Amino acid sequence: MLRKNFLITLFSLLSLILIAQENRISLTDDLFLEEMAGSDNIYIHRSKIQMPPWGDVWANGLVVIDQKTLIIDTPWNNEQTSLLYQWIKNKTGKSPDYLVITHFHQDCQGGMPFCLEQKTRCYSLELTRDIALEKKLPVAGHYFKDSHEFDLGEITAHALFMGGGHTRDNIVVWIAEKKILFGGCLVKEAKAMGLGNIEDADTESWPKTIATMLDYFPEGTLVIPGHGQQGGKELLEHTLMLATPQIHKE
Repeated sequence: MLRKNFLITLFSLLSLILIAQENRISLTDDLFLEEMAGSDNIYIHRSKIQMPPWGDVWANGLVVIDQKTLIIDTPWNNEQTSLLYQWIKNKTGKSPDYLVITHFHQDCQGGMPFCLEQKTRCYSLELTRDIALEKKLPVAGHYFKDSHEFDLGEITAHALFMGGGHTRDNIVVWIAEKKILFGGCLVKEAKAMGLGNIEDADTESWPKTIATMLDYFPEGTLVIPGHGQQGGKELLEHTLMLATPQIHKE
């Protein structure tokens, strides 16, 4: 039974990868988009930088296009973000309306200075703003305490603070109409062997946060991690395993 479940999971992952490759829109060698199957005008944007000693590090964000356009997390830097903006302008005829960043690290807000220059309405958690001010990082012009809804037309994106984990301020974005959850760096991809960068982590809260998410989001949810390939709720279960101290001790 375990072997059967493993093969089913492996087949599902390979299928997602093949679909993603078919839907890839390359902008440069270090930036491309993938249209999500069954979700018209919702794209994962993937960008990379060289980060010693790890080498190339790819990060994920989302572009949601409806009557209005929302970017969830910027690429790593202003240059990549300007290319993403140009692609959105070419597709929609106008600049993005909103940006929301899911925590204060560079893989979420490295391109926010460009977004602010473009007069995009940039949003973050209030705690993210406080951390950014303390660390002298770019600060979004709009902020919220626990949650915020982005009414894009037929689609509503819900930015939610579920608890600490990868950082104290990490949030997720839930698109109920499409059952898509952007988990960001709070969620690990299926092949992750550890929690990654925990320099700013709230390791005590992390398993509690993921357990809450497992109860909150319905079956059939497509989960997008901050790095690596998307999957289902098994990504939350995998993250819970990695984040639970008792498991590491066994």
